[in-house]
Order: sequence, then structure tokens, then C-alpha cells
Amino acid sequence: MTRDHAVSADLRTSLCIPSTTLNRLYTQCEDVVSTDFRLSHESGNPTFWRCCGPTRHPGSHISVFEAATGYTVAVKFELNPTVKKQIEAGEPFDLVIINPHMVHDLTALRKIKRGSQVAFGRIAMGVAAKAGSRPLDIRSVEAFEHALKNARSIAYAVDGTSGGYFSGLLERLGIADEVKPRLVGIRGGKTALAVARGKAELAVVPVSSILAAAPDVMLVGRFPAELQSYIDFAIGISADSRDTEAAKQLSAFLMSAEVDGTLAAKGVERR
Repeated sequence: MTRDHAVSADLRTSLCIPSTTLNRLYTQCEDVVSTDFRLSHESGNPTFWRCCGPTRHPGSHISVFEAATGYTVAVKFELNPTVKKQIEAGEPFDLVIINPHMVHDLTALRKIKRGSQVAFGRIAMGVAAKAGSRPLDIRSVEAFEHALKNARSIAYAVDGTSGGYFSGLLERLGIADEVKPRLVGIRGGKTALAVARGKAELAVVPVSSILAAAPDVMLVGRFPAELQSYIDFAIGISADSRDTEAAKQLSAFLMSAEVDGTLAAKGVERR
């Protein structure tokens, strides 16, 4: 299904995305959030799965989309490995946004419908600091190394994909021994907030999480191009979806140009 595929406005039954979905899609529980959805028609009795992080206001297009439909989407946010384990254990879902290799693994296990995978977007790595901190130049590899070596403390996601990449990067740059004593491991997807709470001077985390933590946290900058690592996401539809056609329509909407601006503002890059 291409990104130009439009969701027809005159569908007798289409999909409804709750007011928080797109604005929260990649801004919560940072490293690295996956999202799964359950679909229910208005005549049913939907169960809303828990979401983490603060509520954010939707764009006007979401409100219009909601008003025209008869489905409800229940959304759940978790770290990627957690969602994968839950799906493997049999937890029901209709559509999931997760790392591509996990979609592949779940497809092999017949948990995701073969052929439903779509590349959704990617998130770059960045450096965060408390709002109002002095500007730092990290545009070059040399400047990036200098900032790390001179930081009093650096928070990173000890239980996430980005934290693993950052640890390996320090080794590759040959500054691990110098920097590691000042690292602050953060669990539970709250790495960006560590700088706002005074737990660290800098934080290394996906850009989406830094933008989500504003105004208390600011984006110092993205990693230099030579060191950049992107966290990719893909959509997959459940092999046991209660309404496969509805899930396909939701996938088409999430891939449409209509939502590109919202995602870009949250740090998600289309490819």
C-alpha cells in the first residue's frame, strides 16, 4: 500500500483515531516506543489500553476524521521488546508499529499477516539539555566528542536500543574509559527528563523524546552525520485481527501525507 493511498471520506464504516494518538505516537516513553492498536465499532464495548505520558492536543484533521467514523481505536504504548513479548504471548491486537526486524520475526511466528508490513518512519539520535542551558556545538565529530568529554554527567537509556548504540559508539570513538564514569543509566523511558530533573547535564536519546519533553528540555542537536543512527519503525497488521479491512484502512491513514506534518514536528522522519 503506497503512502499516497487516501482513506475515502464516504466509507460507510471507517476508522476513528482518538484525540491523542498521532500527537503521542512517537513522543512518549522514549527509547523506543512501539504502539499497538485494537479496533472496535461504536456498537461494541471497546476496551481502551493504557497509554503512557501526558495527553496532547490533536490536529484538526484528527477531529474531523473521528467525527466521520464509527470505529474506536484503543492504543497502547510500550518499549519495543515489551510489545514483541506480549504479542508472542498471545496478547490480542489489530495493528502494531514496531522495529522492522521485530515485524519480520512476528510474521515468521504467524502473529503478523504476511505482506502487511509497511515502512513507517525513523527517528534520529540527539543530545538533550535542560532548557536554558548554554548552547553546545555538536555538529562535527570532534565537537561531539568534546561535548561528551566535558559534560559533568550524561544520561542514557540503559534498557533501550539507543543506550546500547551509545555505549558501542563510545567504544568506537575511543573515549569510553574517559566518559563511562560520568554516565547515568536511566530505566523506564524517562531519559530525556533526567536533565530537567537535575540528574544529568546532558542526555543521549532519540530526538522525538527530547521534543516531547519540551519546554523543560531542549534539543542541543542531532548526532553528527558520520555518527548518526536511526531507529526505524514499520507497521504490521495482526494475522488474527478481528477486522482486517479496518486495520488496513488505519495503516493507510497512518501512511498518508495528511499526517506527515504532525509526525515531522514530533521528530519522525519519513523515508
